[in-house]
Amino acid sequence: MTLQAGLIGTGRVGQNHAEAYDATDGVELQAIAEIDADRRAESGDRHGIPEHRRYREYEAMVDEEQLDIVSVATPAGAHYDHVCTLVRSQPDISVVWCEKPIATSVRRAETMVSMCDDADIELVVNHLRRFSYAHEELRELLSEGVLGTVESVRVTTDGEFLNIGTHYVDLLLYLLDATIADVRAGHIETVRSSNEVRYAGGGTFALDTGTAVYIDPVEAAPHRLSIHGTRATVSVPLNIAPDAGTSWDYWRIEDGSRTRTEVPNSLQERWETDISGVPSGYEPGDVPAQSLFENAAGHIVDLAAGNRDNAAPGSRAAHGLAGLTGLVASATTGSRISLPIAGPLRGISLAHET
Repeated sequence: MTLQAGLIGTGRVGQNHAEAYDATDGVELQAIAEIDADRRAESGDRHGIPEHRRYREYEAMVDEEQLDIVSVATPAGAHYDHVCTLVRSQPDISVVWCEKPIATSVRRAETMVSMCDDADIELVVNHLRRFSYAHEELRELLSEGVLGTVESVRVTTDGEFLNIGTHYVDLLLYLLDATIADVRAGHIETVRSSNEVRYAGGGTFALDTGTAVYIDPVEAAPHRLSIHGTRATVSVPLNIAPDAGTSWDYWRIEDGSRTRTEVPNSLQERWETDISGVPSGYEPGDVPAQSLFENAAGHIVDLAAGNRDNAAPGSRAAHGLAGLTGLVASATTGSRISLPIAGPLRGISLAHET
């Protein structure tokens, strides 16, 4: 049986979703919804969508089509309304594939997760690095103790929390199979993104495993994740743009000294394969890592068929968002913030329209 997919939003990332469906067996992109007429026509023509299945309003698509999977590839502030409407209008959907961040506040994210759980709908949040074969292999190596006991993690980034930070926090929690216990020493600044004001900055997470995580906002520095264990240290690139640097670094620790050695299990080569590829119709380098979208689409087809568990569940995305919200709350109050976040802090929005 071929699963039927719908797509809400045909902008740049929406095209990644569409191309991934086209490249994946067992699923067909059946309908699209896009407010912009030119984008709607261009995407419909490119992917062979009949005119009567090209909708201006997503509500009409949801009402008219019988869909198994729906992608939500719209701006972050719209995810809550789109996902909640889908769940109420089409409770027979198997999977909602929602772009990151899951939402702009913890309260909204948790509501989305709860509604999908109640309707028995799988909510997959598109934290792409979870669909990297290199990261999957690294996660297995970490669980086997290749680094020894992981004592600390350092993330260097100058990206804002919603667009970049959610990816990086989600990745470190995925790799370490951990949750955030509390947030400390938050420091933030506001940055303008399109018509919104968002937050950037850093601070410290204490994980339930006892590991300390330092979010270090170094301006213009390469975006990297460094995991320090008692036996070895690994440092991996975070940016998926091919021109941003792809090198993985690995050091063994013996008798108190570090020795740089070859990265195990061909992780470097796997990562370079993971971030290759761009959708057709775009200039090379414009939208990297199309292979990760295709990995995600294949995962979602298997998930909808009941053949695997959700590798990027909404509950984990909501938890990562709570950690970043904790940084804002910690910076604002000067206090330590325990997770799960409670009370009015759950309503803090990480994006404000201007």
